[in-house]
Amino acid sequence: MVRIPAMTLLDRRAATRRRAFLPALGLLGLFGSVGLAQTTPPAPPPAPAPPRPGAPDRAGLLERVAALERQAREFDELRYRIGLAQDELVAASEAAEAFARGKTKDDFADPKVRREAELLTLAHQAAKEAYEGLTQGAARGRYVSLREKVVGGHRATLSELDRALARPDAGSPAVAPGGDLELRLARARLLAGLGRFGAARADVEAALLVAPEDPRVLGLLGMCLVDDDRMDEAAALFARACALDPTDERRAYLAIARYCTNDFAGARAARDEIADPKALPPSLRVRSAWWLTDGELERVEALWAREVRWRQAAAALEAPAGDAPPPGEAPAPGGAPPVGPDAPAPADPVVGEPAPGPDGARSEPGVGPGLPRVELVTARGRVVLELFEDTAPNAVAGLLELVGAGFYDGLAWHRVVPNYLAQTGDPTTRKAPAAPDAAPTGPPGPAAAPDAPGGRDDRGPGWRLVDDPVPEGGPRGLFRGTVALVRTEQPHSAGSQLFVLVMPAPAVDAHHLAVGRVLEGQGVVDRLEEGDRIERARVLRRRDHAYRVEKR
Repeated sequence: MVRIPAMTLLDRRAATRRRAFLPALGLLGLFGSVGLAQTTPPAPPPAPAPPRPGAPDRAGLLERVAALERQAREFDELRYRIGLAQDELVAASEAAEAFARGKTKDDFADPKVRREAELLTLAHQAAKEAYEGLTQGAARGRYVSLREKVVGGHRATLSELDRALARPDAGSPAVAPGGDLELRLARARLLAGLGRFGAARADVEAALLVAPEDPRVLGLLGMCLVDDDRMDEAAALFARACALDPTDERRAYLAIARYCTNDFAGARAARDEIADPKALPPSLRVRSAWWLTDGELERVEALWAREVRWRQAAAALEAPAGDAPPPGEAPAPGGAPPVGPDAPAPADPVVGEPAPGPDGARSEPGVGPGLPRVELVTARGRVVLELFEDTAPNAVAGLLELVGAGFYDGLAWHRVVPNYLAQTGDPTTRKAPAAPDAAPTGPPGPAAAPDAPGGRDDRGPGWRLVDDPVPEGGPRGLFRGTVALVRTEQPHSAGSQLFVLVMPAPAVDAHHLAVGRVLEGQGVVDRLEEGDRIERARVLRRRDHAYRVEKR
C-alpha cells in the first residue's frame, strides 16, 4: 500500500472537503481574499489636509497597505500551489491503491501488470517529491515567514488605519461626508480579506457616499452582500462594476454571482470574457472550478434549461388559456425562469389561497389544477413552497400528510450553512410545550436511524418513503430555491427532513430528491439562522384527488 506523508502545513480537513460537495467551492473564501479590489483605480479625489505632527503618514500608510496586499497574494499563490500538489499526491496514492486492490501474486507475474504497477509507483513518487518540495526545508520556512508577515501585518496596518481615519481631518471637505476614500477602501479590503465583511461594509457604505460609481466601491459592496446571501443584489453590483471598468477579476466575480442566482447563461457569458484565467488571483483559480473547467458550466446550464421547461409546464396550469408559454419553449434570455424564487407567486386563477381562520390557522386547503403549495411561517417571514407532484408524487404526498398533521409546527431549522442551505424536519428539535400539561404540537419523534448525512441521526416521522421513479432523462436538478428531501445512500430512506438551497448544488443532483421550490420568500430563507423555528406550516392548495403515501 502506498502511504501519503504527513501534511505538515495544510489542515487535513481540506482533503476531506474535496471528497464531498463544497458549497460554491468555498464561496466566502473566493470573495474574501486580500487584494481582490486591486484593479485599475479611477483618479483619486483631492488630497485631504496635511496630517498634524505625530499623525500617521497617509501616503506611507497606503504604500504599506499595497505592500501587504502583494505579500498576501504571494502567500495565497503558495497555498494554491501546495493545494494542487496535495491533490496530485492524493490522486496518485488512490490510483495505486485502487490498482493493487484485489490483485494477487499470480496477477503480478504478468509483465503488463507489473509495468502498470511500476508506472503508478513512479507517478506517486513524483507527486510525493513535488509536495515535499513545497512543504519542507526552505519552502516551509518561506511559507511560515509569509504567513507571519501577512497575519501580523494585517493587525498592525488595521490599527494604523483606525488611527488615521479617527483623525479630525480624515473627514475634511475634500472627501466629506464619507471620510478619506482611499483610506476607507484600504481598510475595507483588509477587513474583507480577513472575512470581516460586516466591518468592511461600514467603510464601503461610507465610501459609496463619496464615489457611488467607483467600480472598486461597487465590487467591495458586492462582496459584503454575498456574505449576507444577497446574491441578486451582489450580481447587479458586480455587473455595474464591470460596465465601468471590465477587468478579469470583476468578470470572475460577476460569473460567480450569476451562477449563484441560477443565471447560468449569464455566468457563462461573463466567464467567457475573461481574457487570461491563469492570471486571476489564486482565490479565483479554485481547483476544478466550474467557471474554468470546460463543459461543467455548460452541463449545469443544460440541466437548468430542462428545469425551466418543467416550470413552464407548471405555470401553464396557473395561467388562463393562451397566456402561458408552451411547455417546450426554450428558457428566457439570461437563464431566468418565468417564475423565480425571488419573484412573487403568480395568482391562482382557480381558488387562490384559503382564508385564515379566527385563530390565525388556515381553513381547509384550496383545490386546483396547479401544483400543491405549502406555507411555512417563521419569525423572519413567510415562505411559500410549490411541490413537484408531477415528478415526485409519493414524496409530495408524504409531505402533504406531515404538513397537514402539524408535524413541522415548532420545528427548528437545525442546520443552516451560509451560502448553501437551510435544513429542517427533525422532530427532536420541536419546541418544548409551555407547560407540563400542554398538548404536543405534532407526533413524537422516532428512534434515531443510522447512516444519516453529515453524521447526524436522521430522525423522521417513524417511517420512510418509497422512492419515486426517476423522471425520464434523469432527476431534477438542485438549484437556488430548490426544496429537497434528505436521503442516505440507501434506497427508500427519505422521511421528514428537508432542506432549501440558497445556491445551486449540481454536485448532489443524483443523491437528494428535489420535491419543490420556493415560490415566495427566498429572501426569508437567505436570512434564516440555526435555531430559527417554523411557527406553523399549512397546506395552501392540493389537487382534487386522494393522496396515498407508500411507506416503509
